[in-house]
Amino acid sequence: MIGKDKPEDALRYLKACEKLADKNPSQIDTNYIAVMQYNIACSYQRIGMPDECIKHLNKAIEILTLKLTEIKDKKNASFIERIQTSSIDSVSSVNSEYGQQESILGNELHKYRYMCKFHL
Repeated sequence: MIGKDKPEDALRYLKACEKLADKNPSQIDTNYIAVMQYNIACSYQRIGMPDECIKHLNKAIEILTLKLTEIKDKKNASFIERIQTSSIDSVSSVNSEYGQQESILGNELHKYRYMCKFHL
């Protein structure tokens, strides 16, 4: 709906989704919430409300930043645990696995930050 020149309709649906997500935040993947915030921001941008757009873009960036920190923390915890209990090969595989997740999320965060600058 955002791309079909119906940003008001899209915004109405997305805000309803946001209310549902706010009621049960632990039951919804944070990646979906970040995308929802980004789509809300796009709707506000299309309507011509830059302050609301910025507010929701910042929410999306905040969510992705927290997710990236969470991945880094898990990586560090797994690394320490593997060092204490396992061989070097298993430590390398954990580093590789979390490194890939960190890289993907870092790229997403970079993309959202670029999109924010583009929208402004």
